[in-house]
Parts: sequence; structure tokens; C-alpha cells
Amino acid sequence: MTKFLSSKLATLNRVVSDLYNPSFQRAVTTDMMPAVYVLLLVGLGMLVFKLTSDAFTQHWFNGALHTVFIAPVLFLSGTVLIRVVLEFVLAVFRIAGEVEEIADLPRSGKQGLLTVRRALNPLAARPDRADEPDD
Repeated sequence: MTKFLSSKLATLNRVVSDLYNPSFQRAVTTDMMPAVYVLLLVGLGMLVFKLTSDAFTQHWFNGALHTVFIAPVLFLSGTVLIRVVLEFVLAVFRIAGEVEEIADLPRSGKQGLLTVRRALNPLAARPDRADEPDD
């Protein structure tokens, strides 16, 4: 347990130091995603609780209806929406990392072109061209 805590504290220390680093040499968004996800879920839970309590102040039947049907659907759909948006953001950052790696490949000569072609070949593989030779 202490090893787990020490690794989490080291990660937190790195994220906080990178967060206040004005050089922007390292993206901290991907490291902050778990904390952002938890905070958004807590906020969503508070919102659903507030809506349910407001429904109870209108009428007990509205509150019961909200508690049994509306609140679970709101929380589930909100959770899915939060998850989809955060996974989209992570995908954008992963793609940016891949583009950065491709940009670092050699740019001149036949060897550089072959390296780029090999890197992109799995992305462009089509089933109808599987029988063509690669050169």
C-alpha cells in the first residue's frame, strides 16, 4: 500500500510541477484526466441530488418520480457523456503524439520515405489490396 501511495504522490508532484511550468514542454492534460473525471462525476452527482431535492419541494410524487426514474437516467447519461468527451480529448492528445513521432522521422532520401511508408502502412491497409506486393 505504501508503494502505491508513494507512486501516486510522485505522479501528483510531477503533475503539479508541470502544471506551473511556463515552458509547456510536457502536456499534463492526460495526467490530470482521472482527477478531472472524478471531479466531474462528483459535480454531476451534486446536480442530480439538487434536482431531486427540488422535485421533492414541489410535491412528494415529483420527488419519488425523480428518485426512481429521472435521476438514475440523468446520472447515467451524464456519466456516459463525460466519459465520451474525456476519451475524445485523450484520443486527440494520443494522435498529436503520433504526429509528433512521424514528424521526427527522417525527411530526405529514399530511406526516410521507406520509414514513413512502413509507419503509415498499417493505417492504410485495405483488404482489397492485400494481394499486391510491397516492393
